Amino acid sequence: MPRKAQPLSALGIRKKIEALSKDPTFTKPVKQSDGGMPCLQIVYAPAPDGVSAKWVYRKQHKDPARRFEAGLGVYGERPPGVSLQRAREKAAEITAMLAQGIHPLDEKRRRKEELAEAKKAAAAAVKYNTPLSKVALLWLEDQDKAGKWADDSRGYQRFRGYLKNWIIPALGNLPLDEIGREEVFDFLQRDKLYMKVDTADKCRSTLTAIGTWAYIHGYRRDDKEIGKLDGILRERLKPYLRQVPKRGHNPALRPEDMPEFMSQLKRHNGPSARALEFLILTACRQDSIVNDRGKVLGLRWEHLDLDAGIWHLPRDWTKMKKEMDLVLSTYAVDLLKSLPRVDGCPFVFPDRHGTRSLALGTLGLLINNMNGERSRVGLPKWVDPRYLKNGEPRAVTPHGMRATFTTWARQGRDNFKRFNPDTVELCVGHAVRDRLGGAYYRPELSGELIQQCRDLMNAWGRFCLTGKWPDEPDDE
Repeated sequence: MPRKAQPLSALGIRKKIEALSKDPTFTKPVKQSDGGMPCLQIVYAPAPDGVSAKWVYRKQHKDPARRFEAGLGVYGERPPGVSLQRAREKAAEITAMLAQGIHPLDEKRRRKEELAEAKKAAAAAVKYNTPLSKVALLWLEDQDKAGKWADDSRGYQRFRGYLKNWIIPALGNLPLDEIGREEVFDFLQRDKLYMKVDTADKCRSTLTAIGTWAYIHGYRRDDKEIGKLDGILRERLKPYLRQVPKRGHNPALRPEDMPEFMSQLKRHNGPSARALEFLILTACRQDSIVNDRGKVLGLRWEHLDLDAGIWHLPRDWTKMKKEMDLVLSTYAVDLLKSLPRVDGCPFVFPDRHGTRSLALGTLGLLINNMNGERSRVGLPKWVDPRYLKNGEPRAVTPHGMRATFTTWARQGRDNFKRFNPDTVELCVGHAVRDRLGGAYYRPELSGELIQQCRDLMNAWGRFCLTGKWPDEPDDE
């Protein structure tokens, strides 16, 4: 009958290690069973710094399938080592699992997976509670790095403005999981945001984009679109949306009034008068030539080829965010050549300091001054009777001059027969599309169309300055 092993003790293990470290014949591992716990062994092995000891659980059985062996860690009386008591506890756990038919390695793997899932759930809970203010800024930076606004230099600042001025003050402290239809409804009511239709729409679409990004990146459980104007939200907003005044077009000058308007404008001096004159002669957008609160840098001399009569617009200066060439009439070129240039100033229409371009509101203020002059001498103001403000016709606007040009080119005095509609669209910087979406229509390839644009703009400039229609001869 085999001799029963004696229970191990911490003192006995220390003495065994000390003895083996002095034994010159100790070159192979030595096993020592623990009589206090079946299947528990400590294995001593030679090591560079003396003797190493590690715990092993080894269950013997004549059936190989029922045998089991597993390491329980390196011996040590203090963590991270495994003490005798802790080794016996581990061995007892394994013995109990084997008795229940549970494989210890499978159980270890299961516990490890449970722990990983618990940590993952805890981390997710922290992310789910992240306030919108932080998630929104993460979204903004991520979109910027991804090139969302690569073709729009103002895009980043514009969306940052929606966040800073509207979304974060109202919803910034809420986690995205807590933002639903009710919160969006309250948000649109805040400061009567629903009255600012464009801003409200942009804020809702921005909320939707942030919510989608947050769901993908683990900041939100729900994948529903936050800012979507669904049937329920639309129905709740109906009483408020009825208060929103109907949007109209920019008040425009009648084409037949343009020569008289231009005559009065010519009597004004200064960059603002010449900027408005250039805007009329080119039918361009005013934010392409003046400074829109720092967003657009204004018309620069480097954009102009006066010899060829071409205005090169970089993509940041266009609404469609693509480079564009506009044809200048001889009248516009003559105007540009007559302008003084300020040393060190790249702008065609500088402000009074000569350091930056004119501000956006300057041209509208000039029109108001012109209306004041007419009122003082008993002449009717430059207004558009179709659009009222407080019961009074609204004054014409700089942007409305584009409508004046288009109306003149398409309707006045048989011009609709004289000028190609595609030419008119190109002259105002619009994309010309065919029924296939413009994929095969590329007007920049047509030299004939460029000449048609030049003829149209020359006819328009002649009408503005002389009042003569294209079918009227010049004075002898």
